[in-house]
Amino acid sequence: MRLHTELSCHVTLALSCQHLMNFFTPHGPEKTHLTISQPHKYYEKGSDISLMCSADSRPSAVFKWFVNGAQLSDTGSDLSLMNVQISQSGNYSCQTFNNKTLRYETSQLSVVSVLEKVSGASVTSPSNRPIEGNSFRLICDAAGSVFTREWRKGGLDLTPTVNMTLTNNSRELSFSSLKKTTQEIIPVLSATPSAMDQKQFKSQVQVRYMLEAHLN
Repeated sequence: MRLHTELSCHVTLALSCQHLMNFFTPHGPEKTHLTISQPHKYYEKGSDISLMCSADSRPSAVFKWFVNGAQLSDTGSDLSLMNVQISQSGNYSCQTFNNKTLRYETSQLSVVSVLEKVSGASVTSPSNRPIEGNSFRLICDAAGSVFTREWRKGGLDLTPTVNMTLTNNSRELSFSSLKKTTQEIIPVLSATPSAMDQKQFKSQVQVRYMLEAHLN
């Protein structure tokens, strides 16, 4: 007689799946702020300027850039103005947008003023040869951002007299009647506005003009 015994082994595999979710609440943008690296009141033509925009936003904000209210094609948190030109002067701002909260916020305005140093100064006369007793006119011109024009005689600032007038923002010096004297006239052109940081941007050009009235 045979005895049959069945043995069985049951293995139970317990599987569990835990789904971790990262909950966050979208917010912002807030505290949108525009910063200019190495800020100056004036920038020289041809220099490079970097502007940076930041904001407190979750998820990260989308950035847009504006100058004088017109939107630029540039996007991203940084705006680089390379070899900047005078035409790029203006009021810059950045705008941030959160695509979850659907909120916009605009930064403060930052002024970028671009100047060109004075060069090529010259003194010319549309009049004929200076003749004693006749009227005579001198014109002082130059390339660049000319803010002031001053005229000197004998090393001193020129003081207009009854016979002498300065017009067109001191660009023109006119004599109603020349006298028979030799005069060294020195116009001084300056690209330094009174409010500008003297150490950051300064340009001054002098040009000499010998004026001698001849007998008719």
